[in-house]
Amino acid sequence: MPRPICFMIMPYSTKPTGEPTGSGGPDKVNFDRLWEVPFRPAIDNEGYEPVYANEYVCILIGNEMIGRLVISDLVLTDASIPNSTVYYEVGIRHAAQKQCCIMTAATGSKPLFDIDQMRQIRYALPDESVSDDTASEISRIVQACNITDSKDSASVG
Repeated sequence: MPRPICFMIMPYSTKPTGEPTGSGGPDKVNFDRLWEVPFRPAIDNEGYEPVYANEYVCILIGNEMIGRLVISDLVLTDASIPNSTVYYEVGIRHAAQKQCCIMTAATGSKPLFDIDQMRQIRYALPDESVSDDTASEISRIVQACNITDSKDSASVG
């Protein structure tokens, strides 16, 4: 029997955070490492098949991407930086399914407007490279939210 799918919505590659120097957070985040080290293993450990849009041959928001957003058993979103693609994908998921979308974001980050009003799982992200210790803590926090047990009641709002 195939495992349920958890689709990850987040930026890819290394992106600037927009945080001012000396604010306590990194000025850039390596989102590919954030996916590979804490998020993918946490999702896998919870019994889901982890799926990340950046691993598709075509990462444009097309029918396949929209289909994944609609039919995935769970969607996990990282809103650590204001990213229009992430917001667009969350909007698609919200329109398609009012439940089963869990938001995450780095502590101190400031997602824009409506996204910031949604309940979020917060984690410390002190540096761009996402150290092994930081990754381990993020993975622990994500797993502690009991995504398997809460998928029926988790919501984007």
